[in-house]
Amino acid sequence: MLMILCSQAKLENDNKGINVKRGLKAKCDLGIRPGHCPLGYYNEMNSVRGKSRILVDEERSPIIKEIFSKVANEFWTGREIFRWLKEDLDFKTRTGKHVTLGGIYRILESTFYYGEFEFPKKSGNWCQGTHEPLITKELFERTRGNLISAPKQWGLKEFQFTRIIKCGYCGSTISGYEKIKRNLSGGQKRYVYYHCATKKEAECRKTHMREEELISQFILLIDKINFNKTRAIGKLKKEVEKYNKLSQVMFGEKLISKKEININKTDIKSYAKYILKEGGAEEKREMLLNLKGQFIIKDKKVVIK
Repeated sequence: MLMILCSQAKLENDNKGINVKRGLKAKCDLGIRPGHCPLGYYNEMNSVRGKSRILVDEERSPIIKEIFSKVANEFWTGREIFRWLKEDLDFKTRTGKHVTLGGIYRILESTFYYGEFEFPKKSGNWCQGTHEPLITKELFERTRGNLISAPKQWGLKEFQFTRIIKCGYCGSTISGYEKIKRNLSGGQKRYVYYHCATKKEAECRKTHMREEELISQFILLIDKINFNKTRAIGKLKKEVEKYNKLSQVMFGEKLISKKEININKTDIKSYAKYILKEGGAEEKREMLLNLKGQFIIKDKKVVIK
């Protein structure tokens, strides 16, 4: 009797699984996505089980439309959308929580908003929904095109002033990151920012400067530095010697001996400023490392200690 009862229980459970799958497939054939609907819609509470519709959330759907529009037409990034929803609109989900950054990208990747859905996920089984689309397929494709980028490989990109400056508030090193902005004409512009790496204090967010501002601060600092106590003079003399040798080869000019080289403080400072403005990344780093002391950023001002 026990064997018969166990066999009947197993058969009943197997049939329930088959019936559930058949019911889900029938619901997809009707154009209704099983489970909870995405943000911007809500499930209708209907007494007829399995036939409840998916209706547009009139409160949140305009914001969802605007999210797609800003990414597709104004080239907004996911983080810009995140700050806009949280700080400017105080936008919240049906459960009263702010949308996470990952949730924003899931919204932007969902085909449900233009009327199609895949069920189960990654099955290749696409269905046409009967719900009202919030956006067009063309807008969705433009949005996806603007979000596509090369995969990030952390630590491979080197910035000019990293590892030589420290935060004046917490003592952490200054890290850099770049931001690419695309304009309406299709062109791109690169911006480089430096900020506290927050290795010693997790909540430190006070240091944040653009690279152009940082170079301007270094140039102002050059006038206050006593170069006689640095290794920059030796570097400058080597550059002059290199120029003399090049002049001899190219123009047949007489070489100036090391004893004849007379470099005043103004020349040294002018050379340092020129390197900071026009030099390469390695030249700038070498110039700053030749100066004794530690560079500190505080209140958007660079000082040397």
